[in-house]
Amino acid sequence: MNVDDPALRSNAVTLLHIGAPRCADLRTWTERNTGALGSGLGIPTLDDPKGDGFFRLDHIGHVNAPVVMCALSAFHLGLTVLGIQHGEGALPAAAEILVEV
Repeated sequence: MNVDDPALRSNAVTLLHIGAPRCADLRTWTERNTGALGSGLGIPTLDDPKGDGFFRLDHIGHVNAPVVMCALSAFHLGLTVLGIQHGEGALPAAAEILVEV
């Protein structure tokens, strides 16, 4: 674990369903380029037919505003680099919400 004190560890898992086959592309890209995002904790591997279509935002043990924004930014970058259609404004909206927390 990356957080020594068990009381401070996150029990949150953020799972996204974005559909096959682009999810596999996104998982592969983020795992190669961010080292953390995409799979783990119960997400089937891409070799498993049930494994495509799901993506995990990895908090690596911490859930605070900077870590959440970093994970969302990496996810957004992957969508953009791969040309996966997505809406705009999610990062500023997340920042507005996190400022209030």
